[in-house]
Amino acid sequence: MTPEQRKAQRETLRALSQISFARWFGACMLDYAIIIGAIVAATLMNSVAVTALAIVIVGTRQSAIYSLAHDGIHKRISNNPKLNDLLCHYLCCLPLGTTMTATRKGHLDHHAFLKAADDPEKPLFATFLFKVPASKLRVTVLFILCLCGVGAYYTLWGIRRFTHPNPAVLWRTTLFNLILIALGIITGQFMALFVWYVSLITSFAAFSYLRDWTEHTGVEVAHRFNPSWLFRVIALPHNIWLHYEHHKFPLIPYFNLIQAREKVLTGEDEAPVTSMSDVFGLISKLEVNHYD
Repeated sequence: MTPEQRKAQRETLRALSQISFARWFGACMLDYAIIIGAIVAATLMNSVAVTALAIVIVGTRQSAIYSLAHDGIHKRISNNPKLNDLLCHYLCCLPLGTTMTATRKGHLDHHAFLKAADDPEKPLFATFLFKVPASKLRVTVLFILCLCGVGAYYTLWGIRRFTHPNPAVLWRTTLFNLILIALGIITGQFMALFVWYVSLITSFAAFSYLRDWTEHTGVEVAHRFNPSWLFRVIALPHNIWLHYEHHKFPLIPYFNLIQAREKVLTGEDEAPVTSMSDVFGLISKLEVNHYD
């Protein structure tokens, strides 16, 4: 790469790293609007089928909120650090059982020690959920089991990862949820409480489980692939599927990661872009989980 090309690349990265509070906040509010709409529908229809559908929809948006937390962790929500952390804490972290500070530490350690002994995600991939080789049938069955309640193990494992051994984090998240439950009971919003918390231990866990498979398993950094638009909306929202690009350039907000792939990460030394089928095909042939 010539000096002129390096300069042009730096300018491109600088432009792609610009913060847009309106885009992030608008996306977050849309996710919450969908959650509210699903809960309202479940409340008004009073149908088992509608409630089940609402739980699936809310779980996808809880996963979306978690994805948006990445921008807050890397201080990409707002140029005001206090506002950035406040929004990430109360909109993306506390509702999912953790705090912004704990999530930031865990996520930045993950970036710094990817697949090494100090990677906080390493123990998760030693559990039965991520045993390899994992055929597409096995992944599908475990996904369905997560939807049916096994996801409670996944969600509680994630909460414990961020709250242990820090009792202050546990107390804050517990207090927040107790206040939320109390407000729900006082106002008679029993369906809202039911859908939100059941979603956390079923659909949220199930879609997070699928996402985790597509991130680092079987490759050095992260998978590069193009999922279908439906899979992007349901399981990999807010460009979380561009995980390779995120690890390369963590200061680029989620909405510019696709441009990072197209404009910057185009060299022959970059990992090739594959398909979802290729990703799970590779996982089905693995003899060793690279987190081991």
